[in-house]
Amino acid sequence: MNKFLALSALGPDGPALVQDFSSAVLESGCNIVESRVTRLGSELGIQLLVAGNWRTIARLEQSLDATAAELGIAVQARPAVQPETRDDMLPYAIDLVSMDQPGIVYRVVKFLTQRGVHITDLSTSSYTAQQTGASMVSLRMSVAIPSTIHIATLREDFLMLCDELNLDAVLEPIKG
Repeated sequence: MNKFLALSALGPDGPALVQDFSSAVLESGCNIVESRVTRLGSELGIQLLVAGNWRTIARLEQSLDATAAELGIAVQARPAVQPETRDDMLPYAIDLVSMDQPGIVYRVVKFLTQRGVHITDLSTSSYTAQQTGASMVSLRMSVAIPSTIHIATLREDFLMLCDELNLDAVLEPIKG
């Protein structure tokens, strides 16, 4: 029976960091089931869900301190379970672009969580608009909406929030 371990690592960005960290997972006998890697300024953030039997998971856990010291990274590990597929949730995507302003992520997340919407993935990035030189933000989010929520009402309320905050956004189903 597979056991799962959620790993989070943060360290200096470099071409071999992901390779070296994933090598430690492989050497323990575990398998990477899900992964996210992102550059955060000069740092690289790595999130992994790994699977293995109790012996390989224990081997990986015991090697994490040495791996962290060797690679110059901070690592956290937590036991995890593979999420169940839920038939009562509808997968939707949110894409948003706006002039950068404090509190955009907080306000959008607060709006969704107050309505029982689950955030399954969220990423933001900042950039400079080519034409105007304005500081812009792009937000991309995957959410799971309970089937009991009236989608048209949620969309209308979300668009009202976007108008209030001067955000250009869409809320649409994830297909496939």
